[in-house]
Amino acid sequence: MSARPWSADELATLARDYPEMSTATLAQQLGRSLCAVYGQASHLGLKKSEQYRASPAACRLRRGDGIGAEYR
Repeated sequence: MSARPWSADELATLARDYPEMSTATLAQQLGRSLCAVYGQASHLGLKKSEQYRASPAACRLRRGDGIGAEYR
């Protein structure tokens, strides 16, 4: 089974929204798998913006968040 080709509109949406949007949300909007979106973003050289990576939406561990403290 071959992968479904990306349309010009899908590629434009990916380029516009990937830096600032959750990849899972974008995958759902595009009707693509998470792996397909990550792969195409990598192929196009797209990266998440600094603002997105610093936001709580990025789900990154930050000093002072206390993630996992109750289990230590």
